[in-house]
Amino acid sequence: MQVFYKVAAGSLEENYNKTERVISDLEVLLFAGETAERHNLLGSAFKRLAMLAPNAKKRTSAYKSAISHYERAYNNNFNTNKIYSLVNSIEIGCLLVFSEAIKEGGEFTVDKNKYQLRSFSEAKQTLLNLKEKLVEKSQDNDLNYWDLIALLNINLCLLFLIEDDKIETKWAEVTQSFNKIWRKAGSVANKVAELEHLDFLTRSLNAAAGVEGESYKPNKDLETRINELKTALHTIQKKIKIRNVADKNLMQKQRII
Repeated sequence: MQVFYKVAAGSLEENYNKTERVISDLEVLLFAGETAERHNLLGSAFKRLAMLAPNAKKRTSAYKSAISHYERAYNNNFNTNKIYSLVNSIEIGCLLVFSEAIKEGGEFTVDKNKYQLRSFSEAKQTLLNLKEKLVEKSQDNDLNYWDLIALLNINLCLLFLIEDDKIETKWAEVTQSFNKIWRKAGSVANKVAELEHLDFLTRSLNAAAGVEGESYKPNKDLETRINELKTALHTIQKKIKIRNVADKNLMQKQRII
């Protein structure tokens, strides 16, 4: 059985069950009133659950639940951090596509509610539009920490959707942006949260590619984390290309027959 990352014997199931209980407690809060913050919290909790999932079926279920909450947060008119919700939804949607759990633009159901993944082209255009607005804003005013992080996360998310000859430059820009923002602002807790997000993406991509990742190591430096993510994304993208070529060849053979 493939696990997401190496853990002490017997601890995976225990931590998975603990996270499920945390999610149950958070869901109770929704009865008191639905807010973007509560849905974002639940989205993050389901990301944690996916990291602890003992198999692909439970991991996929956690991904879908995470997207459902991030989408509900994104569509909340009072959400002051819509880009955070959107980027998480798009990235996890990519993970579902990469792992062949759902086709690009496909639908799924969570708690009897239907959701549809954005196509890669739609997601790309939405992110580029938001990026343009932030860049325009920066020309008139200095961006605050959250605006800078939003712009950074948009650029990081775009790397999941775009493959071109400038990809190495774009990765370098992401690393430089992280360092620049962290020198300028951001608490220790915010930095830890960003590192954990990078770790989540790396482990998730490795799981989709059938590669066993390492356990979480908080002493890893930022550049190492980003390089690991770049390698993980390159590995799954290469696997997808090979898979697509194989599917194309099979279709051509079937036409001949």
